[in-house]
Amino acid sequence: MGWFRDLQTKKEVAIKALPITIESVGYTDALDYPRYHNFKFDMMSEWETQNWKGLIFPSQDYNPDTSILIPLNDTDLVLVTLSPTYLYKDPIVKTIINSVTK
Repeated sequence: MGWFRDLQTKKEVAIKALPITIESVGYTDALDYPRYHNFKFDMMSEWETQNWKGLIFPSQDYNPDTSILIPLNDTDLVLVTLSPTYLYKDPIVKTIINSVTK
């Protein structure tokens, strides 16, 4: 969570440092992650729902996916990667993400 708080406060070191553990879920080993090097503070925004307050890093020219970082508790984060770019604005997607992060 220290790393997440560093992102929130836009500390440059957060972009250069990766969390110690990145765990694969299911058959996601083939995915190109983490994409933290694509995060840009000038594009970052906060996204708050009734269940959580996360950070959104919109897609860029060389990264077609939008990334959302959501804290689950005091130690764990979820990285949600969405494509097309502004899919996170869809109310159905928001409801799905909310149901997973309760």
